[in-house]
Amino acid sequence: MTLEEFELLKIFPLQEWLVENEQEKPDQIALRKNLEPQLRRLLANQLKYWQRSKKKLPAYHQAGCILPGRAYEQASSEQAANLKDTTTGRVLDLTAGLGVDTLAFAKHGASVVALEANPVLASIGHYNLEKLGISNVNLLNQSAEAYLKSYTGRTFDLIYADPDRRDSSGKRQVLIDRLSPNLISLMPRLRELAPRLLFKLSPLFDPAEAIRIFPEISKLSVVSINREVKEVLVDIQFDEPGEFTQEAIVQLGEFQFRHSFPRKELLTISHWPDLDTHPTGYLFEPDPAYYRLRCLPQLFSTYYSDLNVTLNDSLGYGWGTNKPGAIPFPGQVYHIEAVCPYKPKSLKKMLKGKKIGIKQRNFPFTVQQIRKQLQVPDGSDHFLICTSQAKKNWAFLCKQAVKYFD
Repeated sequence: MTLEEFELLKIFPLQEWLVENEQEKPDQIALRKNLEPQLRRLLANQLKYWQRSKKKLPAYHQAGCILPGRAYEQASSEQAANLKDTTTGRVLDLTAGLGVDTLAFAKHGASVVALEANPVLASIGHYNLEKLGISNVNLLNQSAEAYLKSYTGRTFDLIYADPDRRDSSGKRQVLIDRLSPNLISLMPRLRELAPRLLFKLSPLFDPAEAIRIFPEISKLSVVSINREVKEVLVDIQFDEPGEFTQEAIVQLGEFQFRHSFPRKELLTISHWPDLDTHPTGYLFEPDPAYYRLRCLPQLFSTYYSDLNVTLNDSLGYGWGTNKPGAIPFPGQVYHIEAVCPYKPKSLKKMLKGKKIGIKQRNFPFTVQQIRKQLQVPDGSDHFLICTSQAKKNWAFLCKQAVKYFD
């Protein structure tokens, strides 16, 4: 979005127009002849993102904020932003962007200085903050590098960053030292200005790699919402690093889980019993956050020891005899109806007439390959869960045992 386009939207009664046209299809708006072509295109684009924002950015949706496409796509959801460990003190946000994380800090009572190097996005940010009724944010059109170099004021309680993972041409960057701003090169200055640094990495980033690059890390958190990893957060306490912990922050429907795992808790895996005895019981598949942290043994032994769960692999499934009770389990729980060696010919006979959801972990075939081998229609009557144990491939016919989160 250009500054000219922003000014055009700013003088247009956008919020009222969005409400009046909320049921319209954006591509139909683009064909309307009663609107000037440039405005027609802008309004179609704003309607598209405003409709999407109802769930992702409800406060922005309600206020009728201006939502530039690229900034919207890169922004956190308000739900994810609100799951961060915040502070009520002074916060320096190095990468305001659309301002979703800035808004979360401000709503929790912090006094925020937010930086945005893009002049158009900074102007939109000022407009949106006014629409949102936020007064405790000082948004500056300045790069992180320039601000940190010239700043001579008092220190902050927290410095936050969500580095841009795309270069000027839009190409996605993977290496941390290619992100903008480059936190590695800025680290000495950041130490001078705050006792704590919190920054976000891609949801695909390997937590083990973050620990290797930042040995001073105090806490590493994986944020997952409705079974999808949204953020990897690195928390560095410069003054009092303390003992390193990993944390899973999981939101499943109305339930929220926060489980911490000290690094020293490196537990051995207690394996499944012999499956040739055809055990009954339950299969447990924790939320993806726990798989990303590789902490399944700690999860079951520390927080859910009453389930008496064993694992076939550190990234596999849990098997136990006890069904979860009133305290929800952060993941999927399946009741085992049958277990047998993975032999497509005999499985096709057993599954005939059933609609099957297929899942696999620690298994040589993909879900698509399994479905092709078994030739069963997709569905949710039953689940066929495929995995390996003791160098053998197994198939569990299951039904979902509990539905806490649907």
